[in-house]
Amino acid sequence: MSQKSHLVILTHGFQSNVSADMEYLMEEIYKAQMNNPNERLVIKGYMKNACETEKGIKFLGVGLANYIIDELYDDSVGKISFIGHSLGGLTQTFAICYIKTKYPYFFKKVEPINFISLASPLLGIATSTPNYVKMSLSMGIIGTTGQELGLKDGNYGDKPLLYLLSEESLISVLARFKRRTLYANAVNDGIVPLYSSSLLFLDYSQLLQKLGGQTTAPCDPLFQPEVSPIGELPNHSDVANDDDGINASSWNTFWKSKENNCDKKFKRLMNASVIKSMKSVLLSPCPDAKFFSDPDARVATIIHDKIYTEKNLPPPSPTLYEGTAAKEGETRKTRKEMEEIIARRWHKGMHWRKVVVLLKPDAHNNIIVR
Repeated sequence: MSQKSHLVILTHGFQSNVSADMEYLMEEIYKAQMNNPNERLVIKGYMKNACETEKGIKFLGVGLANYIIDELYDDSVGKISFIGHSLGGLTQTFAICYIKTKYPYFFKKVEPINFISLASPLLGIATSTPNYVKMSLSMGIIGTTGQELGLKDGNYGDKPLLYLLSEESLISVLARFKRRTLYANAVNDGIVPLYSSSLLFLDYSQLLQKLGGQTTAPCDPLFQPEVSPIGELPNHSDVANDDDGINASSWNTFWKSKENNCDKKFKRLMNASVIKSMKSVLLSPCPDAKFFSDPDARVATIIHDKIYTEKNLPPPSPTLYEGTAAKEGETRKTRKEMEEIIARRWHKGMHWRKVVVLLKPDAHNNIIVR
């Protein structure tokens, strides 16, 4: 009997493509195969979404799903993994949900192994962007995709697409993946803020200390699981059995309050700036000579690597789930509340490995390129 192949799907981001932007990632994955000679990797990416990324997450996801079923799947495929950068993380999410719904036999025959996103706006970009950007997104300046990332509802009833995408049909199949990993930029990412790419719940106090931003008495930790040394894979079972929760004051400090000192520090991790991102692309900072002459002097890239579970999430406010649409009005959810709801739904019954990295500008693209 011939060996089953492990299909790895690479998915690009907004105004990007597979053949150029994901090439380095493909090369590194094939290099890793030398350590696993018994694994037959087949790395593919859907190229027809290039120059179409403004047409919406649904459009992109359906195209990717049909590509997998019609052109890649056959009896030789035994495993599948998904790796998406930026918007690609949401595109692959919709594709997974679409395949599970329309082709229910697929995940019965093919074992899902890795779900990986790199700097993906899983919660949208509604909270961190300036008002003029929010208005532009709402008006469709970057098409349907921008409206969906801004959590605008209307195209799919009274709920944003990202809310609908976090429903049980997706969560049930995501839970079957052996590993779920989120890579997020701590700073220098002007496109996707840390809270969105990491599904919101993180040990932000520890991150601030790593970044040298803790200049006064530290806030209560937002989350306190076992700390694993940098570079080592956290032990899933150890963290999953940790029943320690977090107190409400810690959560309020980060996500809800607007005036205390801790919140001002957290803004460093929350805010995104498209203008700064464009500037860093055009005028990328060059490394100094010591970067090349003394590799040991380089700043550690990975500054946070932990596994988070639903058990560790703070309790929601009593009114959080009253209404679900992201519109103005007393009975409607604010976009910030909607992001919290979506994040909680993504954590339901699952653990997530969250890796936060510290990269030079432009970190949003540097996370996947050579």
